[in-house]
Amino acid sequence: MNKHPPLPPKPCRNRERGCCPISRRPYRSPPPLQLEQRRLKLAGFFIPLEDQAVAGGQAFIHLDLSLSLRVAPGAELDQLLEPVLRESIYRFYKQQNRETLRRYSLARGEMLRDLREWLSGKHPELEIATIAFDRYWIN
Repeated sequence: MNKHPPLPPKPCRNRERGCCPISRRPYRSPPPLQLEQRRLKLAGFFIPLEDQAVAGGQAFIHLDLSLSLRVAPGAELDQLLEPVLRESIYRFYKQQNRETLRRYSLARGEMLRDLREWLSGKHPELEIATIAFDRYWIN
């Protein structure tokens, strides 16, 4: 009559072989989904500034930029995405005052950060990899 419960088997000394029922192989998560980058060129912005007119005429921002978006492999971009993004970018610059826009000409990093935050707030479903400015000019 044995009153003590049986002892569990000793763990296997060679865990890679997995010869013992107690040995456990490390859990390996599946590899992450590799996203593709799609470039969307948004050129030809011509945004009038209305806060203060320049003597002899109105000031404008001339803007060309490119967005790199991360998308699932084989996924197609929505045809309405470009006009919606153009409208969002237009509104971003339209709401800025002249001093901020002039500062953006020298502080491109700050402008990129602010624009990225704006677009992320308006379009949280998009994953923006990079924003590149080809032209930013205030006349």
